[in-house]
Order: sequence, then C-alpha cells, then structure tokens
Amino acid sequence: MNPSGCTPTLQNFYDSHWCGYVLRNKHVTGVLGKFTAAATTGTKKKRAHASQWVGLGGFGNSQLLQAGTGMDTARLHWYSLTWTHNAWWEEIQSTGNGKTSDTKMQYVFIVLPGDQMCVQIVQLAKDSYHLTINDTRGSGQTWSKTVKFTPPDNSDSTANVRSAEWIVEKYTILKNDKDTSSSYIFGDFKAVFTNCQYYIGHRMVRMNSGSGVLCKVTFWGDDPSPSLKDKKHVHWVTPSKPGNDNESFTVKSASYK
Repeated sequence: MNPSGCTPTLQNFYDSHWCGYVLRNKHVTGVLGKFTAAATTGTKKKRAHASQWVGLGGFGNSQLLQAGTGMDTARLHWYSLTWTHNAWWEEIQSTGNGKTSDTKMQYVFIVLPGDQMCVQIVQLAKDSYHLTINDTRGSGQTWSKTVKFTPPDNSDSTANVRSAEWIVEKYTILKNDKDTSSSYIFGDFKAVFTNCQYYIGHRMVRMNSGSGVLCKVTFWGDDPSPSLKDKKHVHWVTPSKPGNDNESFTVKSASYK
C-alpha cells in the first residue's frame, strides 16, 4: 500500500469550485474513496447545493470521469424549501483542442444525509472503465456501469497529466432562487473522506503514499474570480492534512478571512 515507504510531493492549489485532494501520477488507472453524504443548510430565503465525488482526470484538462452524490434544495412554498439528494455519475470528454465535446450525466438512486458512500472507478482496458457506487450505510443500494472513457494523453512521459480526485464541489448557498452560478459560498457543513486510494494497474496505493504529486486544493472566493491579495473579501475553505493512515481527510466550513 505504500511502495518503498515514499510519499508524494505536496503542492498547494486554489480553486473557485473544488476543495479536497488531487493525486497526479502518469500511471494512475483507478480511484477509490468513501465519504459521508453531507447535508446542505438552505434557509427560507436561500437555496443550497452540494456535491461530493471521487474521480479521474479533469485537473488541468477537460477529460473527467467522476461519481458521487449531489444535494439541492428547491422552493416548495414561499416560506419553505424541499431537498433532493442523489447518487450520480458524469463523464466529460474533450475534442482535443481544449474544448469540451461531450458530457454525459445520470442520477442513479436516492440517498439520505448521513449515508456512507463508497465510490470506485477502475480501468478494465485501454479506454474501458468500470464505475461502482455503493451506499454501505443507509439504503444498501449498489449501482455499477462500464463506460468508454479516454483519459488525458500521456504521451509526454515526464508529465503527471493523469490524476485521481477526492473532492467537495461548490457546496453553495445561492443568493436567490434564480442564481445558479454567481455565488460560490460554502455553507455550514462537514465532509469526511476515508479510504482514499488510487490504482496503478492492479496495485492500490494510499492517497498520501507512493510517487507523484499530491495537490491540496483550497476553495476560495465569494466572487468567481477573487484576488488572492485581497484576502478580507475572500471566503476560504481548506481541507485538513491527510490523517495518520495517509488515506483520510476532512473538509469543513470556515469563517471569512
């Protein structure tokens, strides 16, 4: 699980959508992760959206294969909100010129806050990947699918262009019912990831073990493009350090800085 006792190089990144960890290694062929489906905190006047997922690719490129859970509150009456919480998978492919050519997304079953989810994506053949989503503490539902997916080009033998991800994305309190993108504020929540591992062939490696680059991704900004220099107007959420087991971490809301 920890080849040669080595650890990846740690780098810090900032993003207006993602918060979590990305392991970049040109030999990555699969990913595994468990997390607890967290709840959003929408109010009578503000909707909320949340997404937690495990995936391959999409970090610095437009080719991403991911699966996880998403929760969204919706207006039921003027004085109340209802919510939906689903397991889902998504595939994003690139035309080769940096533009997204095809996106496939599907909801697969309903989950509840507090359910323990296990997501696994493994390579079966060159462009064939198998996805599994398992609700291990809750409904007990399991979904799986084999898809055709072309990972980022690895022709440059020195580049860590392939990656495995464990991410909380746009855990957002929306400003109003019509707002779908302009507010990137993380709500009050706590997301715990465990068993974060990646595959190199048939060998499994803990997130904070082995070779490659481990990217610590901090969410930043109320504004879609805030200035790092103007910290007092930026909302920061950063993942915890990897646990002593080298395969767990926590993402939780933080105050303005």
